[in-house]
Amino acid sequence: MLELATSSGKRPLLAVELRQIVGYTRLPSLRFDVTLEKGLAVFRGKGSGHGVGLCQWGARGRALGGASYREILAHYYPGAEIRRMY
Repeated sequence: MLELATSSGKRPLLAVELRQIVGYTRLPSLRFDVTLEKGLAVFRGKGSGHGVGLCQWGARGRALGGASYREILAHYYPGAEIRRMY
């Protein structure tokens, strides 16, 4: 969470809110760090989307290319085990 200092006091700002304000193309992911450099806030991030590691467009492309759901999940989550829970 970020904290904004305004003339009326400090206000918390969730990353989700910040992303809505600045735009999804300018801040494409919730995986980012903010540093102050020469008086400016510099955002450095990775990926696009929710930050859980799976690109929906990439998964779609793999599916259209013939990959199974197991192959897609193995690509995005190497080492994960898929098993029935019920």
